[in-house]
Amino acid sequence: MFESIILAGVLNNVSTSWEDPSVLGYFGTFGNVGSVEYTDAESYSGNYSLTITEDPMSGTPQVYAAYVTGLSEGDTVTASAWMLGLDGDDDGDSAKGRLWGHYFDGSDLSSYEGSASGPSSYAGEDSTWSDTDHTWTIAAGQTALIIEVRIYSYQGGDSQIWVDDLNVSSSNASAEIFVGGVAIPAPGALALLGLAGLGRRRRNG
Repeated sequence: MFESIILAGVLNNVSTSWEDPSVLGYFGTFGNVGSVEYTDAESYSGNYSLTITEDPMSGTPQVYAAYVTGLSEGDTVTASAWMLGLDGDDDGDSAKGRLWGHYFDGSDLSSYEGSASGPSSYAGEDSTWSDTDHTWTIAAGQTALIIEVRIYSYQGGDSQIWVDDLNVSSSNASAEIFVGGVAIPAPGALALLGLAGLGRRRRNG
């Protein structure tokens, strides 16, 4: 019983800084995402980061940067990352990003089981690397969470962000965490990825 209590308090943790371009960097998109790719043009640490562009500018484009399965009500999932927004016209404004989350059915990344919300603040404003983090408490009846990186763009070329040093952890030591830029060894997980790019209709929340 004592060992079970210890296990319940262990944080399950996975990190990426997108240093290996041969590894899948993300698991799907939603909305007007023009491109998502590894780049060595900007990085917070190491040599690479993940860059996201919005094209055309409309709605709230989302990139699925990580997902967690095997969760239960009351579990927590925490994510943190560094972001940098582009000021394409040097007017002082810049694109920005933030983390967000939504629930899915645990086996199909194109499914949608409701918004999990996210932080009220943004990161990467003023063309400066800044960090952001958020902790989700899993709602009743939910078992799987997708963590999004959202981009917020402006006219004049302010339509690109960079993301680096993403870290995802869970209070559930048995939960499975999959993060872009980290090799996925489990064959079962690959079946999810084949569905990741499917379009779907859902709320922006």
